[in-house]
Amino acid sequence: MKNVLALLFISIFMFGCLALPEEQPPLANETEEEIVIPIIEEEKIIPEIRFIDYPLELNAKEGAKFVIEVKEVNNVADKLFVYVWDKSTSPSKYPVDYIYSSDSFVQSTSKNNNYESYVVIDAPGKYYARGLIVFEGEYYWSEEAVLNVLTEDGKNVRTFNVEISDTNLIPSNIDVTKGDIVVINFKAGENSHPNGVRILSPGWKDSPSLKPNQSFTVEFTATNSFTYRMFWLAGNLLKATGTVTVN
Repeated sequence: MKNVLALLFISIFMFGCLALPEEQPPLANETEEEIVIPIIEEEKIIPEIRFIDYPLELNAKEGAKFVIEVKEVNNVADKLFVYVWDKSTSPSKYPVDYIYSSDSFVQSTSKNNNYESYVVIDAPGKYYARGLIVFEGEYYWSEEAVLNVLTEDGKNVRTFNVEISDTNLIPSNIDVTKGDIVVINFKAGENSHPNGVRILSPGWKDSPSLKPNQSFTVEFTATNSFTYRMFWLAGNLLKATGTVTVN
């Protein structure tokens, strides 16, 4: 009897061990998830710069007043500049080949984001200006402004380039206003007569002989209209005429 009880006990014990539940893997929603915090990039400040006042016309050696408006940033008088060229330009990283530049800017008393500066232009002619702000190592340019600079006594200077070909003057007609100071740059082109040409006119002293790629400049005050002529030196042949029309 004792043996039967012992066998029964052992059987119950082993059955209990075999019936224990297996260890279950953790459920998916119970796993720890990594929390990723997105990086928020700081918005870059881009200043806006523009001329709100400048002279369209002024006399040479007068101070040209430039007023610049700056948006998005404040207190940048020491970061502003005006550059002046004698030809139209495109914005570049660094100002190059400019003729004049501003010395310093002062903050306008009327508006905090307006700044004033002066540029003195010595010689008459047409000039092109741009404002510049240097902010956080970047260069930001304004649109281009065009200025007509007269002589010191207020006369307009008109400059023309005339190319001399074998039988033509390009352009052949020049229109100016009475009282203008007229500058004409004549240049003999590569296809002009190899023996040379001469430009004769009552409006200036006769030109020297011009061989291909040589040039000659005349300057006079416009008073009356007149015609000038281009001759070949070889045979003294008249080959072209040009006119200066004074309105």
